[in-house]
Amino acid sequence: MSSTESHTRLALTCAGVLYGVASAVGAGLLWTNGVRDVLSFMVVLGVAASATILFIVAGLTVPNLFAVGRIAFPLNLTLPVVYVLLLVVSVLLWTSTGSALVLVPEPLLPARLWAVPKVLGMTAVLQCVMLSGLAAISKGDKA
Repeated sequence: MSSTESHTRLALTCAGVLYGVASAVGAGLLWTNGVRDVLSFMVVLGVAASATILFIVAGLTVPNLFAVGRIAFPLNLTLPVVYVLLLVVSVLLWTSTGSALVLVPEPLLPARLWAVPKVLGMTAVLQCVMLSGLAAISKGDKA
């Protein structure tokens, strides 16, 4: 397998794990707060999907983001930080109106879930745990 294929596979694997954790956190927080509106879930998951697309594009255009070439020590800590920052960028893109006089449309208000520091921190910690688990599983497969 070539280096490009390896980086692409790693980027897509990490993106899937990071999106899965973020979507579980977002949907779980909505559900536990009594939100049962499908549109709210779509908005929250849409912001996470936007961040995932940005993450994949960043991973494919900057291969040094995955310099180790496998899920190992620095990646399981740095990739969640990059993803959470992309979540912040995505929520800003989704909720910016261009003018301070224009309010964010009500259907997009659930996107602000990703602007809460506690939510971002919880998401990053859980993503670190999942990537570390994935690293341990993949290390065990090669041994």
